[in-house]
Amino acid sequence: MKAKDFFEPFVEYKIKQGCAQHTIVEYRRFISETLSCIAEKKIRQLRPIDRADIMEFGRQHGYWGEQRAVSTFRQFCQYLNDRGEKLPFRFQDILVPSVIEREQDYLLPDEFESFMTKIPIDFYGIRDRALYELLWSTGLRIGEALAINLDDINFDLKEIKIKTFKGGEGTRVYLSDRACEWLKKWIEKRQDACPALFVVYFGEIMRLKRSMSGKRLMNYRKMFGITKKISHKAFRTGFATYLMEEGANIKEVQVLCRHRSPRTTLKSYLKFQKTKVKEVHQNIFNHLTLKLKNIVRTTSDIW
Repeated sequence: MKAKDFFEPFVEYKIKQGCAQHTIVEYRRFISETLSCIAEKKIRQLRPIDRADIMEFGRQHGYWGEQRAVSTFRQFCQYLNDRGEKLPFRFQDILVPSVIEREQDYLLPDEFESFMTKIPIDFYGIRDRALYELLWSTGLRIGEALAINLDDINFDLKEIKIKTFKGGEGTRVYLSDRACEWLKKWIEKRQDACPALFVVYFGEIMRLKRSMSGKRLMNYRKMFGITKKISHKAFRTGFATYLMEEGANIKEVQVLCRHRSPRTTLKSYLKFQKTKVKEVHQNIFNHLTLKLKNIVRTTSDIW
């Protein structure tokens, strides 16, 4: 059998694993557009060197294209191996290319506050503010936030039950008083029976989509003259970074971000201000120097 005969079963396998709809769409896209170079090959003809052709196709898909294309190829080969197909190599031999991560802009607390106060207090403005307050104070991924239903919220316990798309820790997030306040304002404004928390009237009432919300955020950036390239992910990055800067330890941040590993927390979401890093260095070592001088002085007095 040829590789293409296993493409759809591979996607169905990913669906059974519980991958989000957006992830499934991306799998289909990368399979059809980057694995096409191996589609006609028989399984026994596949080689780790196919990675080079797949990377070339992946470059057409932006900064992360190469990495995502090869990752899809590796996962496809792992699927073939798990179902008992005889590959002429180990799927572990397919090396996923590393990518130098770009700096992720995020809003500092005072910048976030300024941004929030500029949003118009109309119907959709209240919805957007409730969404941004939720993202900022819970670290939810945008897909998780938009999947919330009204009956997932417990205002008495200040908790929201969520579906964790990436399999990390925890199925609940905690609400701040201000997030509760804006969520209640938004719910009171609505006059519909749609179960979704965040909705849009688009001919009919429907759940707000990621693309629609992204356009709204981009329009706010332009309207308010914000130069930072903030996205939905910027709220999550700011959430993790602010927790750390205010004294939360790495394990606490990991749990609140629902990461499987603290390495993910450190690598992808903690962005420290360079000026603050210098300040921390100066405070610690200047204090240490002063402490050592006092010890030396005390020892000299004794002798």
